[in-house]
Amino acid sequence: MKKIIITIDGHSACGKSTLAKALAQELDYGYIDTGAMYRAVTYFFLENRVNIQKTAEIERALTKINITFKNTVAGNRTFLNGRDVEDVIRKMFVSKNVSHVSAISTVRRMVVRQQQEMGRKKGIVMEGRDIGTVVFPKAELKIFLTADEEVRTQRRFDELKKKGHQVSANSIKANLRERDLIDSTRKDSPLKKAKEAVLIDNTNLNQKEQLLMTWALAKERIRQVNIEKTKQKNQSQKNQNQKTKSSPKPKQTPTPRNQKTNQNQKQKQNQNQKTKTNSKTKKTSATRNQKNQNQNQKQKTNQKQNQKTKSNPKTKQTPATRNQKVAQKNQKQKQNQKTKTNSKTKQTSATRNQKVADKNTAQKNQKATAQTSKKTTTSARSKKTAPKNISKKVKPETPKKATPTTRKKATPKTKKKDNK
Repeated sequence: MKKIIITIDGHSACGKSTLAKALAQELDYGYIDTGAMYRAVTYFFLENRVNIQKTAEIERALTKINITFKNTVAGNRTFLNGRDVEDVIRKMFVSKNVSHVSAISTVRRMVVRQQQEMGRKKGIVMEGRDIGTVVFPKAELKIFLTADEEVRTQRRFDELKKKGHQVSANSIKANLRERDLIDSTRKDSPLKKAKEAVLIDNTNLNQKEQLLMTWALAKERIRQVNIEKTKQKNQSQKNQNQKTKSSPKPKQTPTPRNQKTNQNQKQKQNQNQKTKTNSKTKKTSATRNQKNQNQNQKQKTNQKQNQKTKSNPKTKQTPATRNQKVAQKNQKQKQNQKTKTNSKTKQTSATRNQKVADKNTAQKNQKATAQTSKKTTTSARSKKTAPKNISKKVKPETPKKATPTTRKKATPKTKKKDNK
């Protein structure tokens, strides 16, 4: 259900506030008493002694005013700058001055602006003197209340008497006449009935009767608004459908064969490019996944190794000790390689020396065999030539010890004389 704005305007003491409160409660709507707002401004001006004839003072005072409403157990209460002023603003000294303050254009503009902000979300009942004409001229339901002057004075007298105010009926009647004259003759948003407003004379009606009348009007108007809303929706849908049907489709001109073939080739090329890009993206994603898996495996292995080292405190190795061990291993490997190379070189030199020694021994043996063979031949010859009588024993020659050869001084050679 769509919510609406209901405005109730009329003369003072017509029962606008009581009717608006009851109707808002029945419809579960918000209620705003605009008359209370003007009364609160008037009370602030009187309390702070603001000169109404000086616009600068008025504008300065309006910047310091903040009016709010709160629903309490006692009813709707008006707050001025956080202070409850509901009872004070209903007194006669405020009622005598409220028409003069509300006639100021700067005051009305400020209050109207606040009223429009309050009723922007709709679902509200607002009462005053220019709500249907100035504040919400497009309200869905407008009501204008009126009553006989004698009835209005009696209602206001009873209201003030209940609140404990001692006021005479004649003073109330004079105040009502003065306020009606000021409200209806002022230049800025005067009191008047809107063309669409429903006129209700409640002179002979009690509160329940006028509540039932206004409640029926509100329900009927809410129903009509919802029907109009649904009709507008349906009509907008029909218009859209008609536009789509009426709009002719663009004629497709026949394309020649060459253009068709070119289009088909372009489509195939685009498809091939898409497949290539998809395959590349798949490969890249696969490689990325593999890299991520390898990284995860490395991280897991590193974590396991770290856990092992943590569990074994003796085997804890800092990166420095690990580097030292690696360096020691490398040094050992280098030393082993050097020893291997040295042993190889030693072996090769030893084998060479052995070969040379073997050659020398072989040569010596050959010379010795040659000398022995010569000696045997000479001895055989001597045996043949020697006489048989001579039989001297020949001692075997003992090999002379090899003495170190010392160079002798060169002596002059002397010729031996022959003793022939």
